Amino acid sequence: VISALREWMASMNASVATKVSSLGKIKTTIQMIGITLLLSLPPQADHPLLYAAYVVMYLAAVMTLWSMSVYLRAAWPTLKLGLRA
Repeated sequence: VISALREWMASMNASVATKVSSLGKIKTTIQMIGITLLLSLPPQADHPLLYAAYVVMYLAAVMTLWSMSVYLRAAWPTLKLGLRA
């Protein structure tokens, strides 16, 4: 959703409203940590790091939704104008 929104906003010359935020960068970092942890352990392992990886991935999912809502709120004025045209 965010990738499509950013492309559409760029085509409307309004990409400033959807510039990359620090929230998105933090979310991506957390997501990469979770993916690395998941890939480093076998899925059947009963290891504390595996449980930590699941927690990190759930946190990344929540941050993804939060980040999406921030982007959509920032783009909403332009979206309303674009829908009228």
